This record gives sequence, C-alpha cells and structure tokens, in this order.
Amino acid sequence: MRHRTRRSVLRSMALLPLLGLRWQTAGALTAELPTDEDVRRLLMRRIDEERQSLGIVIGLVGAARNRVVAYGARSTADPRPPDASLLFNVGSISKLFTALLLTDAVRRGELRLEDPLKLHLPRGTKIPDFEDRPITLIDLVTHTSGLPVMPDDAPPESDQAAYARYSREQLFAFLAGYRLSVAPGSRWLYSNLSAVLIVEALTHRTRQSLASLLQSRVLQPMGLSSTYLSIDTAPRSRVIPGHDLDLRELPLEPASVLAGYGGMYSSARDLMKFVAAFMSYEHTSLNPAMTAMLKTRRPIVTYAGEQALGPQIFGDGDDVQIGHSGSTSGHAVSLTWTPGRFGVVALSNAAPPVTDLSAHLLDARVPLAAPMRSVSVDVTTLARYVGRYNGGSGMVFVVALEGQGLTFENPGFAPKIGIVPESEGVFTVPRIGARVVFEGAAPAPPHTVYIDLAGTRYTGRRMAE
Repeated sequence: MRHRTRRSVLRSMALLPLLGLRWQTAGALTAELPTDEDVRRLLMRRIDEERQSLGIVIGLVGAARNRVVAYGARSTADPRPPDASLLFNVGSISKLFTALLLTDAVRRGELRLEDPLKLHLPRGTKIPDFEDRPITLIDLVTHTSGLPVMPDDAPPESDQAAYARYSREQLFAFLAGYRLSVAPGSRWLYSNLSAVLIVEALTHRTRQSLASLLQSRVLQPMGLSSTYLSIDTAPRSRVIPGHDLDLRELPLEPASVLAGYGGMYSSARDLMKFVAAFMSYEHTSLNPAMTAMLKTRRPIVTYAGEQALGPQIFGDGDDVQIGHSGSTSGHAVSLTWTPGRFGVVALSNAAPPVTDLSAHLLDARVPLAAPMRSVSVDVTTLARYVGRYNGGSGMVFVVALEGQGLTFENPGFAPKIGIVPESEGVFTVPRIGARVVFEGAAPAPPHTVYIDLAGTRYTGRRMAE
C-alpha cells in the first residue's frame, strides 16, 4: 500500500480500518502466518509496557490452518487470560453483517442496490434528496448517501440511558427535516446513520426482524454460534468487560434503535470463520454474496482507498489490505486480510484501537501506533479550551465542557464525542485513534485547534464569541 492522504476537509470522526498506515516499499511479503512468539511479544508490549489494554485475543486465519494467541487478563478482577470463546462488543464490525444481509437480499431478488431507499420504507416516509436525486441502497452501503454520521439530535453514547431511549419516531422526524448538501453517490462520508437505514429497509421489505434475518440468513448458514445482535441476547457470562483509556471497567452499552451500525457481540472464533469465508477459505452458501460485496466499489477519494459493500480496501496487488474496524467506549476490534495470504482478527477489552496491530501482523512494514495516555486536568483548566473553531469550507469544530470533561463535535458531520487529556493542550480520542491539539499560551484561551487524524492535520481558528 503506497498511498498518502490527500488534501481534504474533516467530514467524519470515524476510524477506517487501515486509515493512515504508512508503508515502506522494501522487503517481500510472505504467505506465512506470524509465529505465536512473534504475536505474544507484540501483545506483551501493548499490554505490559504500553498499558493499552488488559487483554487481547489475536486470531490468525490461513489457507491451511488457523491459530489463536491470547495474552493478558479478562479484567482487573479476573486475571484469567481471555480466549477465543469470549464475547466482545464488535462495534462497527456490525456493518459488515448488515451489508452482507443487504447483498444476500439482492441475490435473492428481494430488492436492488439501485433502488431508492424510500421504496423500501413505509409509504409516506420522508427521506431527503438532492435536486430530485434520491438516496439509493448502494449509496447507503458505500457511505455516499450524503447523510451525517449520526442524527443531529441523537444523544452521545456516553449518556447511555438517553441513547437507549432514542426512538424510531425521532429518527424519521430528523430525516424528514434534514437537507442534503451534496448529491447522493457523489462523495464518500462515513455514516453510521446509513447502516441504521439499511436495517430499516431490510426489515420493512422482508417483514422480518433484524434478529430473525441475522439468525436465519447469516449465523446459521455460516455456523456462527457465538455471535449476537446485542447485549440483550448475548449470554452475560461470556461477555468480557470493556475498559477505558485508564483501564477502568465500564458498564455494558445498551441496545438502541441506532444499533444497526454497531452493538453486536461476537467471539474471535466466529470472526475468524467470517474472515475465512471472505477469503474463500471457508465454504458457505454466502460466499457468492461476499464475493459480490468486494466487487462493487466506490472511491474514498480523501484517503486514496475504495469503499466496497461493507469492507474498505487500501492498496493494490500484493500490498492490498481489506477489512474493517470496530470501536466502542471499552472494546476495540479489527478484521484485516490480504487475499491469497492470511487474515488477522484482533479483539481488545480496552478502548485504544487495535487496527495498527492487525495491519502490522499482516505486514510487518506497517508501523505500530504511538500509545495513548491520559492525565488528570482540573475543570478550570479544561474550560480554557471551550469554544467554536472555524475549520474552513463551512466547517465548525465545537469544544464544550460537560461534567468533568471536554467533548468535541463537528455539527452536521461528526457526532459529539468525549476527548481525554493526554498532556498539556493535547487530547486523545480513543474511539478513533485521533488527537486534538490546542495552541495558545495560558492563561489566555487557545487560538487554534489541530485535529490529527490518520496522518493528516486539520486546523480550526477560534471564533469570536
């Protein structure tokens, strides 16, 4: 993979699975899986030295055999090492299952990717368009719908009670009043909302619940016995606790109408089968649909990649990596593979992403990310950073003080998300592996904010109050 991030405006706070990885061109790739000792050394560094997780499970998917290497503890109270049967919240990996259901429904003749979304929703549902160009199903699944990451009125996931209460009525009321700023299909913008609407279309068209579709059309045919739609259906005794950046245990995230983009639980064992099927190492009735998912692509121009129907693709030839990541407030998951070689499944019971870990194991030329840290900062100091910052091209970055911490938001594009102080003027965003850096000497408020995401820096200048 020999790409450099192109000039762009920050339109999403979503982490791509392979985004920002910098490649060296020397050396040859091999189809051999890393040794257990190679993997264990990396996990010991990540857990014991860098304190980026309590426990990590790595699954290596090969043509001839698979292997699992695990290291660390299940929680601060449970020193037993994690294993391939434990359940992690897989976050946006859920989108791969949603996209697979959609592609399978197309193969069944139940709908077409080119169909307008509103064709498969209750009559009278108002869906925004742009100069009579409707949002289609292929726009949704390739993140080119023009819709924002989340509804503007959706509560932050940190407010779990409000998040769980967000209703379908609120969702469609938001859509009825939303105005697209670009034509659907014309520009890539990662959107959790798009995955939610795919679920709405599938369930309305088939007259089946998402749970029923998932079980009958994906889990049973693929033999995935340890994958669950939400925490409500997952056996709690097998769910591994999640932890924040300071490795403090977090409560489990509730199910929500917005959970079509994330919220599923799965094990390393099931996800290895899932990756093996994408690589045609595992033969199921869904192999043709998975092949079709990878054939249909739209450009991720901003990051010089391609968006398939679910997976994202970067590089070409022997350097190509395909996959997706998922992050929650307490779990991080990554699926990455190179066709004809092998795949890597990485699951962590803490917030820092493991995308770099899976990509590095697949190709050692990919560098590992710098560790994330957190420090304690008093509320008076935090209040210095509060304000609105002009990012140019109509973009505004909003920094607010909520409770004892700061939130960062890009209204209309990226939802409100908590940022964690890492050092003076430097904050980290664990969910996406980004950093927010403020410039300006105390005691005056900072005059500039920089957002470092995937190797690119975006700049916002403080706006007058």
